[in-house]
Amino acid sequence: MDELGLGRPASPHRQKTVFVLTDAVGAAWKRGLIWRDLRAWAQHHTVAMLHVLPHHDWELSGVHARPHQLRALAPGCPNGALEVAPPGTAPSAARSSLPERDGHRLLIPVLEIRKRWLDQWVRLMTSRLWVHQQALEIPPAPAATGLVPSPGSAPDAELTPEQRIGEFRTAASDNAFTLAVLLAAAPLNRHIMHLIAAELLPAASPGDLAAVLTSGLLITAENAAEHSDPYDQVVFDFTPGVRQKLLSLGESVKTRRVVALLDQYLGPHVPAVRGISQRVKNPAAAPLPEITREAPPYLRVECAVLTALSGASTPHREAAEVLRTRIDAYVASTR
Repeated sequence: MDELGLGRPASPHRQKTVFVLTDAVGAAWKRGLIWRDLRAWAQHHTVAMLHVLPHHDWELSGVHARPHQLRALAPGCPNGALEVAPPGTAPSAARSSLPERDGHRLLIPVLEIRKRWLDQWVRLMTSRLWVHQQALEIPPAPAATGLVPSPGSAPDAELTPEQRIGEFRTAASDNAFTLAVLLAAAPLNRHIMHLIAAELLPAASPGDLAAVLTSGLLITAENAAEHSDPYDQVVFDFTPGVRQKLLSLGESVKTRRVVALLDQYLGPHVPAVRGISQRVKNPAAAPLPEITREAPPYLRVECAVLTALSGASTPHREAAEVLRTRIDAYVASTR
């Protein structure tokens, strides 16, 4: 799935089966366009969603699937031709698909990536039997805007950073927690997160990244791009205090490896990041970066990294203090 949604559906005369593999978190799910595309595909083709998270975590991602009894009018029929009945009701209570003008909400089956779930869906699509199925309702076009959020814009003020991290550490896999610690050394968007996971933690699965995104550790960054997830902009941030605490739990050598990746891949495109590996390696000798309108989100991360590495290093501590003071002064001057 790209930033522009699923794209135009294939001709209804060439029916296809479409699987949407997703964690249902991020900018694309905030846009009305994704719902429009899902509806367009599901009206004429067979569409199912493969969720990388386990079923009990779907609500965290915003996919509000509900149980239904479904029956296909014909093998491999489009979603719009599925008969639907609430769970526990008699099959006679089923209704066939209705025209969109009557307010019909299309249903898209949502599946875990497990054999049992896939077998159940195959049974639905290849027989005339009633099948119990988790499904996501896609509302009519006028109402299909912003129903599935990305990480929220404000944290739960009742939890301290230590409590928030402790809850995540208890519930998450080892890889998911390790990934969260690595990501604490970086400005965040989906592209950077995938880069760090692929380069530094290849054992991490899409579900591990989804677990971080839905962990409650992240919020949507201020001034994040509303309709996209560009590779050179900050889209997510950690809730206050969480980034610094995660960095304190990490290893300095791994933090430096994250910084080197940022310099290599992001530095050529973002002036505030260019040269960060040298500044972190030798803060006393490297000049501080220029602070521009776009720089503060990146430089705050650099400041957090310098602070985390300052345990026995006076130059790192002093560089962090100077950089923090300059950022605060610049932000205050622009208000």
